[in-house]
Amino acid sequence: YCIMGDGCAMEGISYEAASLAGHWKLNKLILIYDDNHNTIDGDTSLAFSEDISARFEALGWNTITVDDIHEDIEQFRRSLSSSFNQTEKPTFIR
Repeated sequence: YCIMGDGCAMEGISYEAASLAGHWKLNKLILIYDDNHNTIDGDTSLAFSEDISARFEALGWNTITVDDIHEDIEQFRRSLSSSFNQTEKPTFIR
């Protein structure tokens, strides 16, 4: 498992590592993305506007979106459980 905040997604090394994980098809890797809209400089909208799920999909990841990941623990649990069945790609849960 890996937990990454949206501020971390703005770092180049995060992009490089995600690209490598997709290329190597690290299917046991599950990344949980905390989209809290905070960076060290303030709101992420100051410097980050891309569709992060589309980025990971383009890098060869299985992507799952939980509508209210901070509140709907049951949907998050189901998403996490379904990612265990992924045999071809790493999984990005947002």
